[in-house]
Amino acid sequence: SDDKAHCYSENINLDESGCASFTLKTELGSCEVNLTVPGKHNVCNAVAAACIALEFGASLEDIALGLAQMQPVKGRLNLYQLHDKTSGCNIKLIDDSYNANLESAKAAAQLLSSYPGKQLLILGDMGELGSEARRYHQELGEFAKNLQLNTLLSLGVLSQSASDAFAQNNDKNELSQHFSQRNDLMAHLFSMLNEQLAAGQQDIAILVKGSRSAHMEHVVTEIMHWFEQMNSQQSTSQESCTNESNASKNQASENQSKEGKA
Repeated sequence: SDDKAHCYSENINLDESGCASFTLKTELGSCEVNLTVPGKHNVCNAVAAACIALEFGASLEDIALGLAQMQPVKGRLNLYQLHDKTSGCNIKLIDDSYNANLESAKAAAQLLSSYPGKQLLILGDMGELGSEARRYHQELGEFAKNLQLNTLLSLGVLSQSASDAFAQNNDKNELSQHFSQRNDLMAHLFSMLNEQLAAGQQDIAILVKGSRSAHMEHVVTEIMHWFEQMNSQQSTSQESCTNESNASKNQASENQSKEGKA
């Protein structure tokens, strides 16, 4: 914050979903703001919006209310809370697939690093970066490594530079892989997730990021479908076990009845 600015933030805190609460300081006073979109960087966006609203005569109460009711745009840090009934694992799936540049990708990676448990970044190519594209992808990979994210899986062409940078001099380099085909990435991802669930991992956060041309929304859709299918199979299996148990109890009851009559 800057105490010389007309508007600034203080006392920033993130909840378990990564959504920020903070004190908005202005020339007209202060108010408490609770955001419903994840990411600490959205505090800056909220303060900028508040400044504009004040210029148009909005009250602090209306500003706080408006910011609290803000909803994310599809593909922009949409948070899905998934709970695996069998293992008890909580999976946070963050869909930030709508678009990407270096700064927005860094902000997304920063958000991912704030979540507990295993942190998995799935990165598609960042487009329209010109002759410096490889260098920007490399910078992002180094940034993700410095955040100590657990895994970086990349898809496409340019994003391989991010995976390579993440793997370099990194004791987690076995968890950095690049794929040119989405089917290969998904197969590897689901194998990895199944292993983590079987090992009793209780918290997993997955963030999907890429430019529009990378079509990373398909990765999000496939993860959602995998999770729904897995839980459906678990429910069917549990129902089958229950039916078998009830059948056994009924058979035992019938046998006891026959023995009593005999």
